[in-house]
Amino acid sequence: MKIGKLSLLMVLSLVFLTSCNNDDDSTQPETLNGIWNLSKVWGGLQGINIDYNQGEVKWDFNLNNNTLTVENNLVTTGPEYIYAGLESGTYDIEIIQSGETETLYIDNNERGVLILTENNLKIDDGLAADGFIRELKR
Repeated sequence: MKIGKLSLLMVLSLVFLTSCNNDDDSTQPETLNGIWNLSKVWGGLQGINIDYNQGEVKWDFNLNNNTLTVENNLVTTGPEYIYAGLESGTYDIEIIQSGETETLYIDNNERGVLILTENNLKIDDGLAADGFIRELKR
């Protein structure tokens, strides 16, 4: 009889422990705020495809004061620098939402549509055939 009660108690304990649900949603919301490293630029009529090393070009978005600070550590000659998009400096930004589409404006110039996931950001120029996509990673 004791073995039966002990077995029942162990089975019930196991059921209760394994049926617990972890309600702690530890995933952070997708946000543009923070530092992003340019990792790739591709597209255009010429079929540009340039990979960048982490830290070569950093974009730091601050949505509290609507600025973007760029740190471009590339040598100022060559296609890598040209296609990186922005020189080092601080820029005013605005993000305009239209339905589910968010468009990034830098210093009042449209820069492209934002495609944001947790650790990946793409900025798509959206120009048919000759636009570029800049990919940045956390």
